[in-house]
Amino acid sequence: MAKSPLYGLWDVEELVVDGQVRPPLVTDADRWRRVMFTGGNRMSFQLMSDTRDRYNVAIDPKNVIVQIPQGERARPDSFISRVRQLPVPLLPTEARVQINERTGTMIITGDVEISPVVISHKGLTISTIKPEPIPTPARPVVTQKSTVALDTTKAGGAKLQELVDALEQLQVPAEDRITSVKELYRIGMLHGKLITE
Repeated sequence: MAKSPLYGLWDVEELVVDGQVRPPLVTDADRWRRVMFTGGNRMSFQLMSDTRDRYNVAIDPKNVIVQIPQGERARPDSFISRVRQLPVPLLPTEARVQINERTGTMIITGDVEISPVVISHKGLTISTIKPEPIPTPARPVVTQKSTVALDTTKAGGAKLQELVDALEQLQVPAEDRITSVKELYRIGMLHGKLITE
């Protein structure tokens, strides 16, 4: 059986029941401490008392279906309210590039990164340098209008989406953008999965 995309142990940082916040006090034995998603159809709540309530669930990437336990069926609104207050983490998507050469379409999912590289294609040159050089009077950083800076957030490696946007801004045809991306993948500078149709 496949693992749930939510597989793991999640801390319940905030719990609201009937509009009232229940702080994480060890004296509140019925307050949820953690939520655990184990096998493909199991979920359990670890209470502050360290006891566990287990439930069968059905999970796919868009839906979590929880069966209301027998003890909560007399007043399901309270149980549903507690479940609805659980944080649902954003799951990372696979770093992937899908190219349809026939239509000239490129779809980028996740954070596809590229290593430091210089791309020269039909008279156009784009450089990605990490870390960016620090300008000095002896070696000033010169900016040319024919290039576009990548990784403007200074958060790490340059993102493929930034490169594609730069190429588009420079009016590089889709066929040439696709060629550049495929070549980056071929030489190991594209960090993600490449699918071509």
